[in-house]
Amino acid sequence: MEAPGELRKLGGGVAETLLSAEAAGSSVLNASAWRDAVEKLRESLAKHGVVREEVEQASVRRLEQRQRAAVDGAELAAMSESAALAEWARDQQERRRRFEKEARNCRLKPPRAFSDEPAPPEALRRLCPGLDPALTGRRSHAVEWRIARSCCGWGRPPTTGEFYDAFHTDAPDRRQKSIIYMWGTEATFTELFEAWAQRVYTFRDLVRALHLAEFPWPERIAEINQWADPRYRSDSDGRSAWND
Repeated sequence: MEAPGELRKLGGGVAETLLSAEAAGSSVLNASAWRDAVEKLRESLAKHGVVREEVEQASVRRLEQRQRAAVDGAELAAMSESAALAEWARDQQERRRRFEKEARNCRLKPPRAFSDEPAPPEALRRLCPGLDPALTGRRSHAVEWRIARSCCGWGRPPTTGEFYDAFHTDAPDRRQKSIIYMWGTEATFTELFEAWAQRVYTFRDLVRALHLAEFPWPERIAEINQWADPRYRSDSDGRSAWND
């Protein structure tokens, strides 16, 4: 029995819905749109007593194929990401293991193994872009930032001027040693470089102050030792020399 004109009109509307859903269904996020369109077609056909199992089955098969492809792609991406993450974690563990083994008994290299050159202007522009040049040296912004966060519990927090003097004295007193110790312990890796760029100290000044304060933290010492001149070496018996 041929479908009446209204049904043919209805079928045309459903077909348009299916086509739009098919275009949207290319993404797994819009797969529900395809399913909804199929359900609408099923309901519309059922209302008029039209049995179209082959249409329904084909639609369902296409939906399932798309979902399987999307799931397979997602699983493949997840597996790839998981493998990359696992490899990164193994690499980090190995690096940490080597670093901790090296740091356990390391000693801070002597000041002369480090550069005594002040930071060039380019270092300030690159490491502290936009910083007012007035906020350097005895008024270092990096030092002021760290003091505000690490010395708020002190009865009398140090000033940036006191900090500067602590790193440029031959005989630091107890308070100055505390300032040096605070910086060696609390400053981030970036802040150590920012203070250098802001001309608070040279790397030799930094290491010299840490030696005078008898700074003991092996992990930080191992980090700073990496900045030594590559020509410098230290023998296992404590002797030091320069490689030609």
